[in-house]
Amino acid sequence: MKAIIIGAGDVGTHLAQHFGALGMEVGLVDVDDSALVQVEEKLDVMTVKGNATHRELLKAVKVQSADVVAAVTASDETNLVSAALSASMGAQRAVARVDDPGFYKSGVAVESEVLGIHAALCASRLVSDQLLINLLSLDASFTMSVPGAGLVIAAVPLTADSPALGESAMDLHVGDGVRLAAVLRDHVLRPAQDIARLEVGDAPFLTGRVGHVLLATRRLVMKKHARRVAIIGGGDVGLQLARALAPVERRVQLIELDRPRCEQLSLELQNVDIVHGDGTNISVLRDEQLEGADYLLTATRSDEVNLMASLLAIDLGVPDCFALLHRAGYADAYSRLGIRGTAGAHTVIARTVTRMLPKMATKLAEPIPKAAQSVVEFKLGRMDHPLVARDVKLPDNCHLLLAARGNVNLALSKNPQLRGGERLIVAAPTRAIAEVEREIGRLSRPR
Repeated sequence: MKAIIIGAGDVGTHLAQHFGALGMEVGLVDVDDSALVQVEEKLDVMTVKGNATHRELLKAVKVQSADVVAAVTASDETNLVSAALSASMGAQRAVARVDDPGFYKSGVAVESEVLGIHAALCASRLVSDQLLINLLSLDASFTMSVPGAGLVIAAVPLTADSPALGESAMDLHVGDGVRLAAVLRDHVLRPAQDIARLEVGDAPFLTGRVGHVLLATRRLVMKKHARRVAIIGGGDVGLQLARALAPVERRVQLIELDRPRCEQLSLELQNVDIVHGDGTNISVLRDEQLEGADYLLTATRSDEVNLMASLLAIDLGVPDCFALLHRAGYADAYSRLGIRGTAGAHTVIARTVTRMLPKMATKLAEPIPKAAQSVVEFKLGRMDHPLVARDVKLPDNCHLLLAARGNVNLALSKNPQLRGGERLIVAAPTRAIAEVEREIGRLSRPR
């Protein structure tokens, strides 16, 4: 397989390293000699200097034979033009990083088939979603995102004060936009219809948009005290985090250094406390009683600020801290310093683009802790006619958890029609994954 990366910045370099580690042939294009020299010192990839908005350059790197072209420069316009040209010249997949939220029709992080390209990726939305998924780990025993669909799967063990106890799994209402796919009981995943009464320790598998699943999780777990959250940094990521958490948590507080930005945020976030101040100033944090926060998210444009604010919060006694990470390779160091979870554009874009490559699907199995199954993503191939969900005949101990049409979570209980290109998320024992893949391939043959 072959990948062409346009842009040799932090994200482009990480993508080149990522695809190289997957055994792919990698080419990296940039207009800056010095950036390419730095890459050559670290990676064994082909580098080409030139403007990727020019057809001759794209011909020279043979985009027509590429399995994927990822345009991730600092310019949205450059990314869109180079990706669109690559798609028109025959690249199997062409994706563009477009960070301006105003470009998108919807609020999701990935939009497909824009200007003839396979997908446009909004990095700020991708990392915001990943940070929210990290938050799910406070209550969930398993999480898995579905990049490109804006959906998440979460297993939520029920506590002794959960209002769901004694309810039938089939009849349980978990909230608008959320579906209960299955229940993990005694380390075995069971269909929802097999669980007549939910018990302490049962873990319903919820699917939906991450904000909706967060809210459903809070309702299922039923902590005695609703949470207070602090966010440092009011840029695009901080704004999206505050907007998603305001309906979920008891109190959301956002600290931003730039006064005009604070004024703008106060107009957009009616139910969030906006504080003008320096998130790395211990006096400011004490004045705002940060020690009373249940968790902190740092989302500024500076790794140094995010790290310092997180360490100060930990010193003040905040139990859990999550951080936006701009440079690759530092996640483990943050973890060793006590920061519970990080998210960075480099990793989420790499994961998202990888899952757009059909040949990579079965390499992305995520094991369910203490269970004999993994969760695997598949994609239906081309089909002449749709089929209904019940036509998916899975081996024993395999469960269809989610079917996604674009960013829509289909209601499996209503036996929806499935079409080519849709994603199926299946829980299966490792030994059965190949058999599931064969079944999905059989269904995908034109009829």
